[in-house]
Amino acid sequence: MRVQNAEADDIIASLVYEFSEEDNKILILSADKDFIQLHKYKNVKQYDPVRKKWISIENSESYLQEHILKGDSGDGIPNVLSPDNCFVIGQRQSPLTKKKIENILSTKIEEYDPLLSKNYIRNKKLIDLSEMPDHIYNKIMDEYSKSNTVNKDRSNLIPYFMKNKLNNLIEHISEF
Repeated sequence: MRVQNAEADDIIASLVYEFSEEDNKILILSADKDFIQLHKYKNVKQYDPVRKKWISIENSESYLQEHILKGDSGDGIPNVLSPDNCFVIGQRQSPLTKKKIENILSTKIEEYDPLLSKNYIRNKKLIDLSEMPDHIYNKIMDEYSKSNTVNKDRSNLIPYFMKNKLNNLIEHISEF
């Protein structure tokens, strides 16, 4: 499914938001750790097909908070101690130690340094999938409604899993 101005992360998150409330079992087949924030829904599981292992974390909310603070260099998002353009101008990010992270998390972000607070808001908008603009979510759900992506025929799953050596998923075929 393609939706203009939406990334695959937005599409997956939208579908999780839409269908997690209905007690559907949802499998995210991706190594992307950005999806860990969706583990807050009890029926969401994530499998890394490259490493052939399940991705799980005890506290997805804490993980999200740390991710926002640390930024995501792979997506061009600097940590909260660094300026917006640090990657563009080739500037090294300001170090963000575990102790600094703990200190920041023990304080209300709004009461912390104004620049850090501004950068936190910047990162939250870019990293937290729940910050997706409503118009993007609506476009995704409209496109989903129009498409025939809901295919109850599971007969192609086993051959696909076998071809891609996804033996762990074959064991859980009844969950699809």
